[in-house]
Amino acid sequence: MIFIVHLIIGAAIASKIKFLPLVILLALLSHYFLDSLPHAEYSIKNIKEKKWNKSKLDFLKLTLDLTAGLIIILIVYFTVKINHTILFAACFFAVLPDILVVFNWMFPNNDLLKKHFNFHHRIHFPEDKKIPAREKLIIELLVVLLGFLLLLVKV
Repeated sequence: MIFIVHLIIGAAIASKIKFLPLVILLALLSHYFLDSLPHAEYSIKNIKEKKWNKSKLDFLKLTLDLTAGLIIILIVYFTVKINHTILFAACFFAVLPDILVVFNWMFPNNDLLKKHFNFHHRIHFPEDKKIPAREKLIIELLVVLLGFLLLLVKV
């Protein structure tokens, strides 16, 4: 899933749970669960392959994704009654696995990063499964709607 989805779900977790260790655990687990679902992703192949002269569009996609996600988190920060430390921790840990994947590309000889990459890759929804792009987008939109619903509903 893209960053914005992980950030919204992280914020939703933070809005419902006040115990920081549990928030961190659930945010991390939510990342792997969401990545196991069929979903659409944009290509960042040029970054992965370190083709820097061709990677401007990849960086633009990442930047737009992160910026949109951070704008939503700032809106939550200012409009939802929520512990800000818990909010930022949840959002950070919800995207941490993808950050570690990027670090693995940067430091391919690091055994710990390599183990995480292999774990993350095994859990990740297989790209070779033939599910129509429309269905993947619908799943992703449903997850986003669920995240917003959790943010808005008082429990």
